[in-house]
Amino acid sequence: MPWERVAETSEVLTEMGADVTLRRYPGMPHTVNQDELDSARRLLRRAAE
Repeated sequence: MPWERVAETSEVLTEMGADVTLRRYPGMPHTVNQDELDSARRLLRRAAE
């Protein structure tokens, strides 16, 4: 997905009141890395509180 599209989506969601964190991993294939897994775990823990 082009980075410009990601940034545009982030702006739209932010304007709608979402808390958006953009992270870019240059050169990484389309996969999930440890940093993303850790972020998802933190998000789920906060949601469960």
